[in-house]
Amino acid sequence: MAEETSFYSDESGVRVTDKRIIVGNTTYSLANITSVSTSVEKPSLRGPFLTTVIGIVLLLSGLGRKSAGAAVVGVLAVLLGIVWYRGCKPIWHLRIASASGESTPLQSTSQEWIGNICRAINEAIIHRA
Repeated sequence: MAEETSFYSDESGVRVTDKRIIVGNTTYSLANITSVSTSVEKPSLRGPFLTTVIGIVLLLSGLGRKSAGAAVVGVLAVLLGIVWYRGCKPIWHLRIASASGESTPLQSTSQEWIGNICRAINEAIIHRA
């Protein structure tokens, strides 16, 4: 029996060889994989935008009516909206297609990590041919 050639391995439990792909507790046979791809899911920015706009309205309303309470709540809402916006990051998905269907075993905000795994699987697919 031939020895496995490793194309990728990391400390998170992902391993790609010319025979199998291991993602956590799931093992995929490379012989059954027909294609691999990545996709990106962009976050909705509606919540942070609305929070910031409402905060600006409250702040301006509080300053216009000389209401310190409304102004403070407005500043807090603006800050919350900005922090929320900065925390919104796109999520990258690794998609594996086989004869039994398509699965998405990995997702991350790191495009580089998902891209490295996708390239390793593509190299393993090419190597098996």
